[in-house]
Formats: sequence, C-alpha cells, structure tokens
Amino acid sequence: MVDDIVDLVEDMVRETMGHRMIHWPSNTFASTWNVKWQDGKVMINATWECVLGKTEGLLAERSMIAAELAQFVGEWRRPLEVILAALERAGYRDDNLRGLSRMQDLVKGIEGTGILYTEPSPM
Repeated sequence: MVDDIVDLVEDMVRETMGHRMIHWPSNTFASTWNVKWQDGKVMINATWECVLGKTEGLLAERSMIAAELAQFVGEWRRPLEVILAALERAGYRDDNLRGLSRMQDLVKGIEGTGILYTEPSPM
C-alpha cells in the first residue's frame, strides 16, 4: 500500500495535472480511489466495497472529497515519516530494501506538513 502512496504523491509533486486509480485491498477494507488533480486541487471519488465494521454505507455517503493539492500532499508527509522511521529501526537501509531511498527522497521533497498529524517527526 505504501508503494501506491509513493507513486501517487510522486506524480502529484511532478505533474501539474493527472489521474490515478488505486485499488486498496487489505484485511480490514477494500476500496478503489479514482484520483484526479489539476489547477492546484485534488478530487477523490472513493468506492468502498468492504469495510471492517460494516461502515461501507456511511463512507459511500461521502464518497467524493476535494482538497488543495499542496495540503493533500502535505498530509502524507507525517505518515511516510513514521513508516520510514519504523523501517530504519528494523534495520532496513537503501541497500537491502528496494524503494527506501525513493521514499526518503519523496519525504524530503514534500513542502510543508499537514494539519492532521501534529506530533514531532521521528526523523
């Protein structure tokens, strides 16, 4: 799932407009995000197939969101920092985990931070 986020955020940082469809399969939810961005805005239309707790109906009521692109990208910085810190504590490095340096570079390139995660960075 992290690879999907890295791909999405890299595209959003690199391209002023674009589209990506992400299928999120996990043991607690299954969803498809249809993501489009342009003119500094991002729109996500989500389809929720299965969610732990049977909350698909509630999520379907708010299946579309819109946000400022910079803010949306900034919200991913802290979760990616947490993932990087955990991987590094577990002993992973650039030479033994494909994509680690790519994620590190992406986090360094994200300007600003989101408003949802206010804890200090572990890095």
